[in-house]
Amino acid sequence: MNNYDNYRLDYVFSYWIFLWFVLYYLKIVKYSPLFLLLIALVENVFIFIYLIFIFIIENSYYNFFKLFAFIIINFFIKILPIYYIIKIENNVKTIEDFINLLKSIKLNDIIISFFLFLTYVIWLFINKVIFIDKKYHLIIELQTSTPLYNIIYSIFNPKDYRLLSSHNI
Repeated sequence: MNNYDNYRLDYVFSYWIFLWFVLYYLKIVKYSPLFLLLIALVENVFIFIYLIFIFIIENSYYNFFKLFAFIIINFFIKILPIYYIIKIENNVKTIEDFINLLKSIKLNDIIISFFLFLTYVIWLFINKVIFIDKKYHLIIELQTSTPLYNIIYSIFNPKDYRLLSSHNI
């Protein structure tokens, strides 16, 4: 498997969650993705802190760009969906409203979240992608060449775009 295959759209669980949100938004599915979106956002907060740490230590343009792209991507595929579910759909105005919303997450939403993740892991297994290895490359080696990252990179660095597949920027 080449480097590009490792970051196909279907190999990134965040895109699965976002697709679930889109289906929920369109009222095609009735189960809320809020539980999984919140878990994914918490995980991404830790990755964001790590990226800040790396940026401070190495102080390079590419690490700053990774941080910038990470913020943009997560804003669109996690924060906006969470905002929609919390603020627009449920009209949450206070912390108490938010806590009540969290308490109202149904067991079925959690079970569906678990099965979606299980399906994702099985999909990776079928395609011979090792989940732990994938997370290692993303977090430790800062390989961030996911499909949305590639789009943002091509917009801000069009002449250097070919370097993305051969370098770990």
